[in-house]
Amino acid sequence: MTNPAPTAPEAGSRRFRQTLVRVMAVQIATLIALWLLQRHFTV
Repeated sequence: MTNPAPTAPEAGSRRFRQTLVRVMAVQIATLIALWLLQRHFTV
């Protein structure tokens, strides 16, 4: 049996997952930047 075209909830779930991954990537980049700044400026 073949899967039908994605319905609205499935499309929303895929968009949510893409947004979640993007937000987590930004958070990881920010944590790395803060860690580098802390390492550079800590006496």
